[in-house]
Amino acid sequence: MNKNRLQADIGLLVEKYSDDLFFGDELEILSERIHSLESSIAVIGQFSVGKSALLNALLGEEILSTRRIESTKVLTRIRNCPSRKEAKVALTYLEGGSRTFPIDDIDDLEKYTTFQGDEVTDTLAAVDLYWPVRFLNEELVLVDTPGANSLTKSAFETTRMQLKKSSAILYLFNGQKGLETTDHELLNEFVSNGKKVFLVGTHIDRMNSSHEWNEVVKEVQFNLDDMSNFDIIGVSSTLALKGKMDADDALLSESNIASLEDVLGEYMASGEYHRAELRSIESDYIQLDAEIKEVEAEQFKGEQEREDERTRRHERLTAITELDYADVENYGKTLLRRRGNIVRELGSRLEENILREGKDILHKVTASYSSFSQQLNEKMENLAKGTIDIESLKNDYIGHLNHVEQIYIRWGKSIEDSGYHFIETFDLEVRRDDKKFLNALKTMENDVEIKWENFDSILMSISFEPLRLDLDLSDFDVYESQVDKEESRRKKLKTKLSTVEGEQKQIAKTLDEQVSEVENKKKSVLSDIGERPKPERQYRETGILFWKKSVPDGYDYSRPNLWDERYREITAIYEQDLARINEVNRDLSMKNERKRTRALKEIDDLEEAIHSKRHAFLSALYSIINDQSKIVLETHSERLNDIRQEWERLLIVQEERHDAHLQTIEDQFVKFVNDSKQVAIKKIRVL
Repeated sequence: MNKNRLQADIGLLVEKYSDDLFFGDELEILSERIHSLESSIAVIGQFSVGKSALLNALLGEEILSTRRIESTKVLTRIRNCPSRKEAKVALTYLEGGSRTFPIDDIDDLEKYTTFQGDEVTDTLAAVDLYWPVRFLNEELVLVDTPGANSLTKSAFETTRMQLKKSSAILYLFNGQKGLETTDHELLNEFVSNGKKVFLVGTHIDRMNSSHEWNEVVKEVQFNLDDMSNFDIIGVSSTLALKGKMDADDALLSESNIASLEDVLGEYMASGEYHRAELRSIESDYIQLDAEIKEVEAEQFKGEQEREDERTRRHERLTAITELDYADVENYGKTLLRRRGNIVRELGSRLEENILREGKDILHKVTASYSSFSQQLNEKMENLAKGTIDIESLKNDYIGHLNHVEQIYIRWGKSIEDSGYHFIETFDLEVRRDDKKFLNALKTMENDVEIKWENFDSILMSISFEPLRLDLDLSDFDVYESQVDKEESRRKKLKTKLSTVEGEQKQIAKTLDEQVSEVENKKKSVLSDIGERPKPERQYRETGILFWKKSVPDGYDYSRPNLWDERYREITAIYEQDLARINEVNRDLSMKNERKRTRALKEIDDLEEAIHSKRHAFLSALYSIINDQSKIVLETHSERLNDIRQEWERLLIVQEERHDAHLQTIEDQFVKFVNDSKQVAIKKIRVL
């Protein structure tokens, strides 16, 4: 029978017979079961068959009491929680109220659940143990009962009521003995009431061989052939618990606990517990309804009563319809809520890659600083020898800073790319989940008439707005090199010196030209006066007449003297011109030499200043490099924390977008289902 129909039928009976002395209590139990969001697997077996030991093996720790005397007094429900950090115990009291506290040790649980515990057990209705169990979920719980053959009246009544409520039974028997007559009677009752039954043989580690267990299984199957096909699994609780606590795979394999866990896991995953629960409730309802109808048949009289019945039937059908559509609505909302963890699941994997890359970046940067510091030490040694090339050093420094900058820029780009990749992947995943959501709605089993193709167009029209990533990466500073101002001045002084030296050469050239001109003029004048004339010999006549003759009488020096005087005049003029030229050029040369000397001194002073400043610059640069290296080591973790915070903000933004998107879908979905429900209610007709 459909759950909503069954729920409506039970609801009508409760409304009519809730105060009935005979049917009221039974109907209240049925109503609680049909309205409950959970199903249960009751663990049952004869006294001392090892129920608590098996449960401890499934839990992986010795939490429940395993005494050889009857110990379980209060119903213990085992519920799933995400991890052991969230493990806790919740007490529900008979008078109402509850109390929750962390589970610190086993004694804390024993004193609330066993006959050997405190007097508080007399005031408890149930104890809930929250523990990570892989074959349970929020709708399926495991229940430890006092036992099928409990000698205590209250414990026996507790077991009976729980078996009535449970959708499945985990029935334990001693694997060495097989099933007894009492076991057959109980199993027959469970099958008749529509329960799903798992048969578990305990203590198989006490058997001599697997062949002995196989013979027990064959005998059990033969004796149960006329009932049903049960899952029969042999387990050693002792080996399983020890294997889990010691992480011993060999013991776990020998215990065969995994086979039981797999069967229970399949039962949970298939959702069969819902159907088993419905079958169990339906069986009890049919039996109770038959008894009620016998009474109603005697009381049902008159047309007015029949009209009232038609009205109730219409109301019942309307209520069923509303429940059916409410079931669809709740199912859809549940599907949407299960999509909540997608952001963290995708984001955590990418964040791990970014932080791992951050460690590699720190290694590269520190290696770069170490290499440049070593290079700087070598250059400081060369500075003492006068062989340092400050231009080359500046270029190396700028190259080092650019290299570090590029490392961080590439890392920043990698982070940005990871962010974009995350957003793109996330957006695609959201779209895929939207389609899965619609397909799940189309394939769900229900009795309602909904045109999902109309909702398809509504869902596709709900856009998931794109978002650009804008990470703040300003912490990665780009360093700029300082310009050497003295270099420009030195170039100017060298140009000035070159000019002075050029002027000096021009003065020398002019002097040579003027001297040459004076000498040429002198030569020209000397050429005009010719060579120096020789003295003319003087003669005088002596004798007379025949004996008259000329005899030498000295020399005439007038012409040579005249030439000599002229030569002296020319030479004096030449010497004067030459002296004048030399004096003029000497003054110019002296002035120019002073200019050259000043320029050379300024250049020497500048070179000394540059050398001093370069030494200071080199020392300061070495200090800066060391400081920067220390800063990188000290602040890199802060940068990683900043990135974590930026990534967390990104995840929060994505979660807000995702939540808003899911809320929009939910609002449209609820409206669509409600509109479909109103159409269906208008079509209801009662004959």
